[in-house]
Amino acid sequence: MMRMSTSIVVAKAMTEANDLASKKDTMALEKLSHGEVGKCMSLWSNNNAFGDAYEKIIFPSLDSRQMSRESRMEEKGT
Repeated sequence: MMRMSTSIVVAKAMTEANDLASKKDTMALEKLSHGEVGKCMSLWSNNNAFGDAYEKIIFPSLDSRQMSRESRMEEKGT
């Protein structure tokens, strides 16, 4: 069985979320979001490659917004 890339999985979840939001189906949207968070937390806890890839993507974004690795605003020196 061929494994789908992370970007395809994310795109499918986003498409489903957008469809549910356009239908104003908040119950299904909440269920989807809880399921996706659960999957992400499981991958984060059990898959080092996932964590490394996530950090590689998110750290430049945090840096560009002057945020620390904990997503807090960095204090400017005086």
